[in-house]
Amino acid sequence: MTALRLGLIVLFFAWAPSLQAGQCRFTLNNQSTLKMEGAFLYARGQVASARDPAFADESWATMKVPFRWQDTMGAYRGEIWLRCHITLFGQRPEAAGLRLRDLSDADEVYFNGIRIGQTGSFAPLKPVFSEERLYMIPATAWQEDNVIAIRLYGSSALSGIKSAPVLIRDATATGGRFQFEGMALAFSTLYIFFALFFAVRGVVTLRPRENLIFAAFCGMLGLYQMIRNGYRYDFFEEFTTSFAAELLLLIPLPFVFYEFLIAWTEHNRPRYVLYLEGVAGLLWICTALMPFLPAQRVTTLLQASMYINLLILAGGAVAGVLLIRRIYREQKQRLQYPAIGFLIILPFVIHDMLVSAGLLKTPALFVFAFPVFLATFAVQLARNELDLEQMSRHRSTEKKQAERRKTEAIYNVSREFQHHFDGVRSALNKPKQSEKQLKQHATALRQLLGDAKLLSALEEGSYELRQARFSIREQVRLLVNEVQIATGEKPSRFQLELPPDQERFWSDLGLFHACLYHLVENAVLHSTGKIQIRAGVVDGTLRLSVRDEGPGIGVDAQDRIFDKFYRGSGLKAPGSGIGLTIVDLAVQLLNGRLHLESGPGFFTVFDIELPEMQEVNI
Repeated sequence: MTALRLGLIVLFFAWAPSLQAGQCRFTLNNQSTLKMEGAFLYARGQVASARDPAFADESWATMKVPFRWQDTMGAYRGEIWLRCHITLFGQRPEAAGLRLRDLSDADEVYFNGIRIGQTGSFAPLKPVFSEERLYMIPATAWQEDNVIAIRLYGSSALSGIKSAPVLIRDATATGGRFQFEGMALAFSTLYIFFALFFAVRGVVTLRPRENLIFAAFCGMLGLYQMIRNGYRYDFFEEFTTSFAAELLLLIPLPFVFYEFLIAWTEHNRPRYVLYLEGVAGLLWICTALMPFLPAQRVTTLLQASMYINLLILAGGAVAGVLLIRRIYREQKQRLQYPAIGFLIILPFVIHDMLVSAGLLKTPALFVFAFPVFLATFAVQLARNELDLEQMSRHRSTEKKQAERRKTEAIYNVSREFQHHFDGVRSALNKPKQSEKQLKQHATALRQLLGDAKLLSALEEGSYELRQARFSIREQVRLLVNEVQIATGEKPSRFQLELPPDQERFWSDLGLFHACLYHLVENAVLHSTGKIQIRAGVVDGTLRLSVRDEGPGIGVDAQDRIFDKFYRGSGLKAPGSGIGLTIVDLAVQLLNGRLHLESGPGFFTVFDIELPEMQEVNI
């Protein structure tokens, strides 16, 4: 007999699901949750007495739950009632709750005739969607046979119950959900503080634009998460208005972030970002107008706006990857850490997009991932501050060096003037040598004044090229003679290898004079041995070489020898420090090439190659 009873019990539980599905009856034993998925009894229209557990619903049709409105209701828009029985076995639950997810638009739920919860409003219609419901069931309301009656209003094809209702025996165990929302709210508040921090930073720093844009980004993200995690009805009276506000904050978020990147890196805005911004701007305007439309249309339009925004976000995510990749190639040091942070949060962005689209039923996680990006951004800011400090120190050092060079330049020029004035005074006191010395110092002074004028014109870009066809041999001899007069040097030091007198060359004669004069003068003043001067034209290019057998130029000094006012250490001969600078600038203007080779303690060679100018017919 005992075996027979056991067999009947096994058969009952084996066939129970099919019986429950046909009669809409679920059994609650001692399990923690009961998923109410199956055929519910339903009727269209206002049936106020359907809340009564004794209501006769035998004539009602059946409908499988979960369901989408467009699949079962067709074109009907309005109110429906759903009913189902729950048989209780075992101990009565003390803190049970009914959880409804993915339900829209407005609902009202009764348990054994007792209203246990309502979301939204039926008259006037105030729809609520994409918001989880958890209705507590009083312990005293439980009976052996229980009836759940759900009153639902559908205003669009997207309405319905898209996830099966779940009966939870101990609803207090769902406190983790509230802890999750509390943590999300704490992070949202943190973003508001970050927004204030960057706003203040934008006011007090020299780069306000990127700081204020990032402050706007953090503030918008913080407000968006606060609406979603606890402050919805503190900020707004109706769900549709709050949902529209969510979208108005969410739609521009990726583009605000792009604006920050563009401002921070001083990069040009790509064209595809402009296109996406235009589409997002149109969607933003349309979404802002939706809450003012009739309530029967608001649900459809807002959800359509949400799905369109998901497509824009998908395009924005791709655009973000392309933009960061493009900038990263050019400014790797500036985007090193934020790029890592962006790659970390990108999967969370995709996850939340799938959650919003209804493809995943897990909680949104981006609110917890974004601090990772903030941390990487903070590390980058700290590194940038260190780089700026080092750059500031470097600039301070350069400024001090520039001031020192300026002082040295003034000293060198005044010293050279003093040298020539002393020479003139000495010549006047020695009548026998006065004519030669006066000529020497007058030539040097004239050259010094001409150099100052020429250097100013070359640096300002105001020098006008003047083409001339001249004899290389004649001009080299003339310039060597001028150097001899200005320095008082003997002709025996010079060794000349020059082309025939009839060989001519087209170039700027004034710049040619300046280049050769200062190279020869430099060799005379800073060496004691022979000075070799070679000149010739090869394949339309003038090749000029000045070689001395002096002490040479150190490796460190070679990098700075053409800097304005620079003079090597330990030099006794007077000089202004602008001669080689003029040579360098003149060769550049003539599209030539200047090369220095020096063996410290042995020799120094300056080689110049000048292309011939195009001949001008006069």
